[in-house]
Amino acid sequence: MILWTVMPLDLVLDGAEKMPACEEIDYGGLKIMVEKTSPVECRIVRLLSTNPQDFLRPDIQPGQVLAYRPVYEAR
Repeated sequence: MILWTVMPLDLVLDGAEKMPACEEIDYGGLKIMVEKTSPVECRIVRLLSTNPQDFLRPDIQPGQVLAYRPVYEAR
């Protein structure tokens, strides 16, 4: 990633170390970004959708807590 800015680098990166680790998951055919809050739960941080109707669904609003069950793929 290239970032062109006149701002000092320390201002641009201020608080970056405090950002929660997010993970992209598939939830009912939708891609969402979640923050793991416990071994069995995660909180929705962001929807990754281009469909405006998805943003009206109360079950996938940012801040909602979901059951977290990672799926491991066989290699």
